[in-house]
Amino acid sequence: MSEFQPQTSAIPPDVPPPGLAACMPAQNTELGFAKVMVIIDLVFCSIRLSLAFLSVVCQATIKPDNPIYEAVIFEAITGFAIAVIGIPAAILLLRRVRFGVMLGWLAVAAAAASIIVGIWQGMLIAGNMPEEAAKVGATIIVTIAVLFRIALLVMYGVAVGMYDKFLKETDRGDMQSGF
Repeated sequence: MSEFQPQTSAIPPDVPPPGLAACMPAQNTELGFAKVMVIIDLVFCSIRLSLAFLSVVCQATIKPDNPIYEAVIFEAITGFAIAVIGIPAAILLLRRVRFGVMLGWLAVAAAAASIIVGIWQGMLIAGNMPEEAAKVGATIIVTIAVLFRIALLVMYGVAVGMYDKFLKETDRGDMQSGF
């Protein structure tokens, strides 16, 4: 009869088995949340660019005496500002270039202005609805959309702040780094 002897492994105890290694989180997760938020923002800014062009097309079809005419102009302006500032900000932040932090804060300001314009448009649309139930429904939908956009904006602001802190602490991020 053979006696039971435990098998010894050449893998140290703090290293996961080969099958689990891919499931384990990366050791350097200092900017994990910030990186994910900046990538999400890059996608949203790219979509926003096409929506800004769509706003220009829609604005051209609206008569100047329509109450929403001016709001659509501001929607296009803030949409272009978000995209034109946000796309380079995201790219520079992902490359850990300090100038991206400044652009990131400008993108936050542009997005905040866009949210204000969205509230303005929602009020105009709800105010021009003939039935009270439609006004209430429009107000609820606009409120949900605004709250969602505010939540995303706060998370992006936190991400920009994390990059700002990281670049200050590591003494990185001069204008040339990353290029």
